[in-house]
Amino acid sequence: MTPDADAEAAAWLDSALIPWGELIERHPTLRSPLIEGLLRRGETMNLIANSKVGKRWLVNDLAISVATGRPWLGIFPTAPGHVLIIDNELHRETIAHRLRAVAKANGIEVGADDRTITVLPLRGRLQNVYQLARGFQEREAGQYSLIIVDAFYRALPPDTDENANADMANVYNAVDSLADSTGASTVLVHHASKGSQSDKMVTDVGSGAGAISRAADTHLILRRHQEEAAYVLDFALRSWPPATPMCLRWRFPQWELAPDLDPAALWTGRKPAKKDVPEVEEWNAWRLAELCPEEATHPATVLLKASRAGLSERKAKGLLAEAVELGYLTEVPRPGDKRGKNMYRAHPPHPP
Repeated sequence: MTPDADAEAAAWLDSALIPWGELIERHPTLRSPLIEGLLRRGETMNLIANSKVGKRWLVNDLAISVATGRPWLGIFPTAPGHVLIIDNELHRETIAHRLRAVAKANGIEVGADDRTITVLPLRGRLQNVYQLARGFQEREAGQYSLIIVDAFYRALPPDTDENANADMANVYNAVDSLADSTGASTVLVHHASKGSQSDKMVTDVGSGAGAISRAADTHLILRRHQEEAAYVLDFALRSWPPATPMCLRWRFPQWELAPDLDPAALWTGRKPAKKDVPEVEEWNAWRLAELCPEEATHPATVLLKASRAGLSERKAKGLLAEAVELGYLTEVPRPGDKRGKNMYRAHPPHPP
């Protein structure tokens, strides 16, 4: 470095240092909430889930909740404010269809002059986070309360390695710059790695480097539940107390709370282990004979007992004949039956 550069660095450092007493006096409270319990103004939140599970529907519901000041998912109060959705994956027609469907499900009529949500569709003309941060530097701060980037992987700069901590730390520095210039909170919609996520820590869910979860203020994940079309919403929070995982159920076009489900019942990707079943003694003539009392018994009664014990009628009839042949049962005439139908009587118990 040149002497001028050294002096400039030293001057910057002197201006950036703050005594702790002054720091505490300047900032007596935390930043105000945008989503109570989850996200404060100017903070960054990751929303992580596997592909094609419906996370974009979830984030659309989040956008509409903030734009209208409604509680997200019915339980997280929001501060009303303008929302910007930066969508770099979907066609404009698809974006419109989904927003319309979620708005209708919430009983909201959207007029052509409604500017509470602004959409920046970038499919086919992508802008990375560095370009976006530069583009917003000259705009007036406070225009948006929430900026959603969906999908995050398409906003990564060229030659960025998603799995490199240094690269992703730089990307999140650009996201923080975007937040500083706009005053908005940021939600980054990202994908999970392939396979089951059930055995991972919350901060380990998400494709790419560990810096992705560490750099965000809120790391929010969706993991598949054992029940079909149900997921578990879980959180890692920086400026809020820990939140309890909760279950959501997908019912087009919305996610709904599913308090009847157990958040611990995560889908593992493996078939459930077979329950231990006690070994069943193999059927034989002697075992069938034990179903007969010593008094004369109608054959239908014997067959019914065998059926209830899990034996097929065909197998029971064969073993019944074998039991008579081996002397385990004795045939006796059925009283008043001229057709020659017999009943069966067991001999006093003795092992075969």
